[in-house]
Amino acid sequence: MYDFKSLSPYEFELLTQDLLQKELAVTFESFKSGRDQGIDLRYCQDNRKTLIVQCKHYIRSGNTKLFESLKNEVKKLEQLNPGSYIIVTSNELNPNDKIKIKKIFSAYINKESDIYGCEDLNNLLRKYPNIEKAHFKLWLAGTNVLETIIHSKIYNQSNYKLKEIKEKIDIFVPNESFKKCVDILNENNYVVISGSPGVGKTTLAEIIIWQLLKQEYELVNISEDINEGWTYFKEDVKQIFYFDDFLGQTNLNNLNKNEDSRLIKFIEHIFKSKNKKFILTTREYILKQAQINYEKLSNFHFEKCIVDLKEYTSRIKGEILYNHLYFSDLPKDYIEKIIDDEKYLDIIKHANYNPRIIEHMTSFIRVKNI
Repeated sequence: MYDFKSLSPYEFELLTQDLLQKELAVTFESFKSGRDQGIDLRYCQDNRKTLIVQCKHYIRSGNTKLFESLKNEVKKLEQLNPGSYIIVTSNELNPNDKIKIKKIFSAYINKESDIYGCEDLNNLLRKYPNIEKAHFKLWLAGTNVLETIIHSKIYNQSNYKLKEIKEKIDIFVPNESFKKCVDILNENNYVVISGSPGVGKTTLAEIIIWQLLKQEYELVNISEDINEGWTYFKEDVKQIFYFDDFLGQTNLNNLNKNEDSRLIKFIEHIFKSKNKKFILTTREYILKQAQINYEKLSNFHFEKCIVDLKEYTSRIKGEILYNHLYFSDLPKDYIEKIIDDEKYLDIIKHANYNPRIIEHMTSFIRVKNI
């Protein structure tokens, strides 16, 4: 069962749209973010009365805040005068809660089944599993995934930080690099994720690792040299090997004597394997330097996925900023200053936009003196 905590309000609205379109067999209009005038989704055909859907993602603040917010919607509805009205919330609702909500909207909600709570949404997700698969961030943060990882023995051996990767799932926004990386990994069993500092190489790698952990792969986190990979290699076990920044941040110290040969042999072994995956990350300029200085590396064709900020559309940049703000510990007045007069557009369009900078500026401990 999902609690929807990993979704932002925008992502929750998209999920609601997909589920209700399938359940009601209609196509809803959706609108840009901002003041919604009481409308999140709308369906209107010919001269019939309009069906309006209002989404309330109040999972953090509980039902008291939810009911207060719903009461404020009534005045908006008096002007809209819809033929029917649907409320969808991520909060858990009992029968009395639904009775209370229907009473608030007695002139607009026809039946209590037009009020969808957390349990109802989970029921629809079971009914329409393809929608569940399409909203990858939803199932990526699901309880069953957490339990799989927590109970994995190799998880403890690799000293992987569960809390940190869970936080990255909350703020992650899929882009073209994600699909490219997955395709390369599926075809070759290994992939080198390269790019400039701060573009999201490590985050991309860890999200893919999380997916593989759900598929019951064991994680081997290589921190020093490729010998660690050989040490924990198990022929009959599904394993994902992860070597972050395998060439070092500023030099090639990680390539000790004959390390380049051992690395190539390990990659070739993984390539031929049926139950192994290998993800490496590095800065693109360091990889090029290593290929100049080391003969084995220069003669080897690396299957690469280059993370390039040029592939980040304005929409993706906006969603990255949105998720960082929503899941941040910034006080409300800080966030409002970014929203006022659409100042966020200056950030999204800035020539030096970088996900790492966004992460830095949305941490309150770093900006509390501003």
